[in-house]
Amino acid sequence: MMNGGPHEASIPMLTEEVEEKWSEEDEKWLQMVPEPLRATAKRHGRALFSISMHAGAIGHAMGEIQRMNAGNRRVGQALLVLQSASNDLCLRALAQCGKTAKDLQACQQDINFIGAVAEQELDRQAGKIILPN
Repeated sequence: MMNGGPHEASIPMLTEEVEEKWSEEDEKWLQMVPEPLRATAKRHGRALFSISMHAGAIGHAMGEIQRMNAGNRRVGQALLVLQSASNDLCLRALAQCGKTAKDLQACQQDINFIGAVAEQELDRQAGKIILPN
């Protein structure tokens, strides 16, 4: 059951296959992407999807480090430096593949949406009660 969120109308688009010829190497890479994310990876392309996944992993790791070191000023300062450097590298990588921060945001939204739906499904299968937002 959907809650009328921003992606509800685009659910078929998130899962439909994109008819585009990919190289054999790209097809092999795509098979390593978790199945629920393959259509998103194919739609956004290998470069943008990879940048998005790496940016998400970096953000998650930095958040965990910050949480584990709450109140440690030196760690906080180091994380700010890392955040600035990773943002710069991300923007440079986007520019090299002809993409923008807006493209990255759209890809990340699709990935996060699919992750939330998958998490909800796992909760449902585990018998947890899921309340609408």
